[in-house]
Amino acid sequence: MKIKMMVIFLVLLLGIFLRFYKLDVIPNGIDSDEASQGYDAYSILKTGKDRYGEIFPIFLRSFGNYQSPLYTYLTIIPASIFDLSVLATRLVSAISGIVILICTFFLILNFKHVKRFEIAIITALFMAISPWAVLFSRTAVEANLALALLVFSILLLVLSLDKHRWLFLIGCIFLSLSTYAYHAERIISVVFLGLFICFFKKQMFKEKKILILGIIVFFIIQLPQLILINSPAYKSRLDQVQYWKDEYNNSHFKNIPFGQSLSVIRKFSAQYIAYFSPKNIFFDADEQPIRSMPDLSVFYPWMLIPFIFGIRVFLKERSNSIVKILFLILLISPIAAALTSEPFYTIRVLPLFWVITIMISFGIFYILEKFKLIYLRYSFVIILVLFSLVLLYNSYFILLKYERMKSFGYYNAVLIKKLDEFGGNKIIIDSARTNLGIWLFFVNKIDPSKLQKELKHYVQKGYYSSIEFDDKYQIDNIEIKPLSFSDACKGNIIIGDPLSISDNQAEGHKLKTIFEIKDLNNTIIFKGYSTNRDSKC
Repeated sequence: MKIKMMVIFLVLLLGIFLRFYKLDVIPNGIDSDEASQGYDAYSILKTGKDRYGEIFPIFLRSFGNYQSPLYTYLTIIPASIFDLSVLATRLVSAISGIVILICTFFLILNFKHVKRFEIAIITALFMAISPWAVLFSRTAVEANLALALLVFSILLLVLSLDKHRWLFLIGCIFLSLSTYAYHAERIISVVFLGLFICFFKKQMFKEKKILILGIIVFFIIQLPQLILINSPAYKSRLDQVQYWKDEYNNSHFKNIPFGQSLSVIRKFSAQYIAYFSPKNIFFDADEQPIRSMPDLSVFYPWMLIPFIFGIRVFLKERSNSIVKILFLILLISPIAAALTSEPFYTIRVLPLFWVITIMISFGIFYILEKFKLIYLRYSFVIILVLFSLVLLYNSYFILLKYERMKSFGYYNAVLIKKLDEFGGNKIIIDSARTNLGIWLFFVNKIDPSKLQKELKHYVQKGYYSSIEFDDKYQIDNIEIKPLSFSDACKGNIIIGDPLSISDNQAEGHKLKTIFEIKDLNNTIIFKGYSTNRDSKC
């Protein structure tokens, strides 16, 4: 027993270390969505309203895309302790990563197998070090919180099958709450709950009162969202990413009967299958830098082999309750993502990666069983873990700094801090290419009450009805807007990147360079100029 507890402790310690080590500086900087969530949490903490002045909104307006609110509300707690900071903003996601790890261990511990502890600890170990699990636990990702709630609810639902039926009710509560953490869970949770009840109806109908109560509570929690179901706030994210009309208009199905339906089915199928592509999962990185590590995919390339064996184990154990549930999640997870236009959007399918990690772990256990000598088993696992950690360290803790700093807005924050040197001047920052507003609010901890007055014009048509978003702000001496070269005539300090203000334009308007912000490769990111009042414009 002591040895088992020690092993559990070491795995948990490894998971905690990988998620919390230098959490506030790796990744360097903070991206716009993170800053948005962090600042709204700060604003609600200070005033009870988000930055647009809405009291505890059901959806956060953010940049007009209406983010799910639960992550931001939970961030109020660390913000009250650590103030508005990168650490406070990312803490909920890091804790969610540990919750996923612990719940997964206890879920597999309920797997009906003579060596269930060994399987559970292997699953927890590789859940701790998988690239996707580390990456999305170290940034403020709502989907990671949603996954933690989903996994916890699955654990409760599994326990309700054999022992305590009342856990079904609590499981329904957390399953419903997951829809307030991330948009994809709106589909996943409803479909999963319905199929779960169908698959295990014999056990469920033994306690009809708890079953009915659980379903009722699930939908009562959904009511605030359902009230807004016809509003732009509820539909905005799908409207931004859905492909139905464009796909039909640009396809050869346009002039045949049922052409639109066939076009959508074709596109949906292609998008859905892409999430099971070994190339996407084990070898290629997500196209978006903030959703991937340099030179690493969602999983380590070597994991493809145990994944294949894991599929075999799952098919053999398909009658097992936990395997049935995992298969459900596996098949349901890509549905929401497949309805969107991006071909492989990792954040939208974290439940899929969670199940695949478990399958990989089962495959590793299957391989270990082939080794007759125990020390060979231990050696094999140690080699896999050390090899994986070397890849992870090189990619995430070394290369990420050089290849992702710009993507995470590091230089935006550097620029905002640089502006403190010019407090007595009117400063105009070009927003045509980079909207620096949210970094200005976050880094300078702008008084939320002041900002609410500045942004109130955005929501004059109604907080949940107005999805328009522009990029003009005036905070104290700093104005953020698309540059007009009449600005070069007014004795201002103007700031832009090399494409927004070329050297020829700067020379023609007699602008004087007063500072440059460069990246680690000595490439200019931003230039600050003083203007000439006497210049002809």
